[in-house]
Amino acid sequence: MKTQCPIPDCQGDVISKQFEGIGAVLGCTGPETHTDATIRNWIIRDIDGTENEADEMLMRLDPVEFIRDQVSHATQRKGGGIKPPSASMLIRPPSYPTGLRGVQNGRLLHYRGMTILSGKASSGKTWAALRASLDAAADGWYVHYLAAEGAAVAHTRAADLIGSSPHPRWSLRTIEDGSKIEDIAQYISDSICSERTLIVLDSISTVFRMLDDDSGDPWGMQRKVERFLFNLRQFTAGCVSPLVISEANAQGETKGRSFDHIADLAVNFRADEDESEIKHIRVTKSWWDRLGDVGRFRVAVNQGGLVRMPDDGASVAEQNEPAYTVGGKM
Repeated sequence: MKTQCPIPDCQGDVISKQFEGIGAVLGCTGPETHTDATIRNWIIRDIDGTENEADEMLMRLDPVEFIRDQVSHATQRKGGGIKPPSASMLIRPPSYPTGLRGVQNGRLLHYRGMTILSGKASSGKTWAALRASLDAAADGWYVHYLAAEGAAVAHTRAADLIGSSPHPRWSLRTIEDGSKIEDIAQYISDSICSERTLIVLDSISTVFRMLDDDSGDPWGMQRKVERFLFNLRQFTAGCVSPLVISEANAQGETKGRSFDHIADLAVNFRADEDESEIKHIRVTKSWWDRLGDVGRFRVAVNQGGLVRMPDDGASVAEQNEPAYTVGGKM
């Protein structure tokens, strides 16, 4: 993306480059090759306030580089204090597809921002995350499916769901044992090439084990990962959205309930007690949309994934209504 240099009579374009430990540095392609400080000083004249001037300048000049810069700082803990909210904190995060098929009941028509999919083993959450991520790629998002477990399962199921190779904007990567949260942040930052990036973590419980540094402080590790995911969504206004798969505890709730509190949306998946292929889906927390039961779904790979079943007592017309999905195609 090119932006004309703000200095009068300069015919050059502003370029930006990310440097480790420094952040984004601006430069100019014009004959005067204006420096970072010169460019910033000219832009400051048009900006009110001082707290977030550097961020606002970079966001104006190069939105993609701005997002990369924000991600590179998402693992860090700020100094605290009471400050006005940044512009990114006041923006409603963009939505992306749920991947759920069939006639919906008005709940969970999309995911938004940081979304948590929780459930016990075989509850359908991985099927849902895969289909959502594939639909998001088809919808214009760049998707990075980070598998801490079952990479072969994710690869095979993705191919089964769409009957061909995944979309070019969809990629599968593995998180290796002994990684650091900074490694994940660096990969995400380096991979961003648009203003819509979806990061799928499968699953967060295994991510904790992969990142475990044997310090004997698992809660400290969880807080660090939570801070990163929260900052990732907060600093970028949801332009980088984490879709997190989480195991459920004995009560069917997200393990480490604090994940629910920091998420935009928390969705619980539960297998039917009598027929395991039927999954019950419920929105347990949402900042933006409706809570409550989404319905019963059946795993139907030949129909694209999880397909909603008609409610008991539904009319014949309802049962025969053409299936649809928001944000994706059948």
